[in-house]
Amino acid sequence: MQGRWGLVPADCTSTRGDAKGLLTITGDTLQFYESRAKLAKIVGNWPEKLKAEFAFTGEGQSWTRTETLSLTNSSNTLVREDEELAQPLRYSRCK
Repeated sequence: MQGRWGLVPADCTSTRGDAKGLLTITGDTLQFYESRAKLAKIVGNWPEKLKAEFAFTGEGQSWTRTETLSLTNSSNTLVREDEELAQPLRYSRCK
């Protein structure tokens, strides 16, 4: 799951810093346009799915949220779900 993921193709190619749908995943961090989340606790871990609690910070605020990240489409699509989203978000792997 590590790498760069975009909601739309332009999120992967923008050089102006306006990639609002870009998600960068490293070993224990989710980096969004205006927030960052550190892994706090793994709830479930499967080969192509992770459910975990993350500690978020951004825009002067802090909060905790449980996120489920799943890989599909030969690991080229990342589906992100949490209790705050009306429906899952689908990201494409940046090339």
